[in-house]
Amino acid sequence: MSKKQKEIILSVCLTCTLNKAQNNNKLAGEKLAQKLIDKFKNTKNVTLRGVNCMSNCKRSCIVSFTAENCFTYVFGDIDPENSAYIDSIEELLLSYSKSDDGFLRRRHRPEIYRSNIVGRFPPINSKSDIIINLK
Repeated sequence: MSKKQKEIILSVCLTCTLNKAQNNNKLAGEKLAQKLIDKFKNTKNVTLRGVNCMSNCKRSCIVSFTAENCFTYVFGDIDPENSAYIDSIEELLLSYSKSDDGFLRRRHRPEIYRSNIVGRFPPINSKSDIIINLK
């Protein structure tokens, strides 16, 4: 019996701005969103959603991904004009989907996503050994 494929929610900040990406009055976040829509339109286990500001303007463009009972990741400094960022998100999500709790060590992430992590948040009921109960 095969393991059920993880349902991943990929969020993108629609209001992110990058000076070089702001031609034709289209925000960099909107450009990134459109490229992700094109990339994942036929991917059954990825739900893509736009967010009107993810409150991390100093690190724009921002994406996050999460799944039930899994770690949540936030990445910034994504250039929507650089196809390596877009292509590597697919590789990143594939690794994420193969991990039971979504935990990805730095060395298991695509090179381009090793230094631009903004945060990694554990699931509420995590049994990961990196989580320490403080009471």
